[in-house]
Amino acid sequence: MSNHGTPSEPDSGLTVHRAEDHPSARRRIIDATIALVEERGMTEVSVTAIADRAALSRQTVYNNFPNVEAAVCAYMIEEIDDMVADIDTRLAAMGDPGTQLQEFIRMAMHRFAGHDFILSLRVAMSPETEGVIASHLAHAQRVLGRIIDEGVETGGFRTHMPSEVVAESRFHRIGGLAPAIARGSDPDLTAERVSTMLLEGLRC
Repeated sequence: MSNHGTPSEPDSGLTVHRAEDHPSARRRIIDATIALVEERGMTEVSVTAIADRAALSRQTVYNNFPNVEAAVCAYMIEEIDDMVADIDTRLAAMGDPGTQLQEFIRMAMHRFAGHDFILSLRVAMSPETEGVIASHLAHAQRVLGRIIDEGVETGGFRTHMPSEVVAESRFHRIGGLAPAIARGSDPDLTAERVSTMLLEGLRC
């Protein structure tokens, strides 16, 4: 991989940047990186190509990201965090844990739809980057765990294992459907089937 190295988390905002390194530069770098990766494949993209596409200097790219993989990682983190925020907002208006679980699954399936390219990027990621991405996906898993906890507390769900174990199992089952949904399976139909199966398991 060109300019391969360990990725970094998105800028905390504590770094002092030059005028050229303001957030719009970061946005341009991420957008340019994803466009180039989609066109050429990740191993064929260089920092020079990103700088050219973003109309920025190579140094500005390096000031924001140490390598191509870090910029791709930042994009994927944005997508994951946006998904979790959307789910949280939507579920906040729902009281019944069963309804929340159905909506969680539906929203996840719709997020997977048309994202075959994004899913394929994970195949090329280093273990370090995969760890960073997994830490953000864990936020979504905790939302699922909270739903299960609420269901158990209100008597709607029954489990023979700790809720976090149940949440991890169900989360991986949901995530395992991502490739099929991304390649064209009906997200609503799949969500309905998965919801029925998971709810039956939690209510038996």
